[in-house]
Parts: sequence; C-alpha cells; structure tokens
Amino acid sequence: MLIRPALALLFGLMASIAAVAIAFAATSVDMGDFNATFDQNKNMHLVASVTITAPPDKVFDAIAHPEITAKNDPQVDKVQVVGHQGGSEIVELFGGQQVPIPNAPNSIKIKVTPDKANSSIEVDSYQSPILQFQNSYKVSPTSDGKGSIVAYTSTSNDISKQIQMEIPSDMRKTVGLQTFMMQMQRVAQFIDSNSGKVATK
Repeated sequence: MLIRPALALLFGLMASIAAVAIAFAATSVDMGDFNATFDQNKNMHLVASVTITAPPDKVFDAIAHPEITAKNDPQVDKVQVVGHQGGSEIVELFGGQQVPIPNAPNSIKIKVTPDKANSSIEVDSYQSPILQFQNSYKVSPTSDGKGSIVAYTSTSNDISKQIQMEIPSDMRKTVGLQTFMMQMQRVAQFIDSNSGKVATK
C-alpha cells in the first residue's frame, strides 16, 4: 500500500526536518518519554522528549531554521522562505516524491516562530488543505549543562476523510514517533556538519 510512505512524507514535512537516521554522527539522540492520545474528533495529541548531546543554543538554532537544515534532507527537493508574519517565517518545502493522494499539493508550507527568550519554537501548518498541525519544541539544558533536552508536543488532525481511507490509530502513533526521532537526528546531523563533532556519552 502507498498510505505509509504518504503519511511518512506528510508528517515529515510538517516539522520540516525529517530525514534518515544517522549512524556515525558524534552527536547522539536518545529517546525519552512518549505518549499519544486521541480526542473525540480523532485529532492526535503527541508528547515526546529526547536528549541530544549538543549545547541548547545549537539545538535551538537548528530546530528554528528548517529553511537551512532541510536543504540536506533527501526527501526535500527545494526549500525557501516565502514570507514573514511578525516574528514568524513562512517556509515552503517541496517534496521529491509525489504524495499518492488525489489532489495533494506538491509542497507544504509551515509557519516557524522561534522564541529565544523562552527557548521554544512553534512550527504550525500554514494554509494546508490536507494536514493541519501545531507543533511545539522546548529546549532546556541537561543537568550537566553539556547536552539538551527537547520536549515536544504536537496536535494533528485526522486526514482519513481527505484521503478517503481510514488510518489506524497505531499507525498514526508510530509515524508520529518515527518522524519526531528522524527530525531530531537531522538536527544532530546538521550540528555535526556545521559545528564540528560534539561530545558523546
């Protein structure tokens, strides 16, 4: 079936830094807590966290600039900033593979709002006819101050009606978790390639 790659691309682009796992990067990403629930409208509410062996400022900057990090993403053909709204950037990402959904757009726009003072980043869907989401990343230092903890929350709609196919809850949970982990691995890869190797455990 084509539904799984379609979902993977959609959920990956919504945060704008989805990619393949990195096997040999010096910066490591370790999964923490994870939970997903569904409300009466079948919206998924996902909560997760990771620990990254890189300083909070570097992690924050990588998450806050998908227009830069996505350039090395094999699932993204092109990425560009298409507008600004106050302190937010509107970023458009063009997927390298057509989504096998009738009338699906060939790109996804996201609204990125970094808040340096609170070490948080909001990444929301923007004018999306299929997938609507609100994602939040909160970056804080580990107890030793050398690493970072990223607390992630995400609310996304059920796209079953748009694709005319029921999507099992377990599949949505799995895709949501895998996508978040790949996002964080992309952050680690970006830090390694742009800042030199950082300390590992």
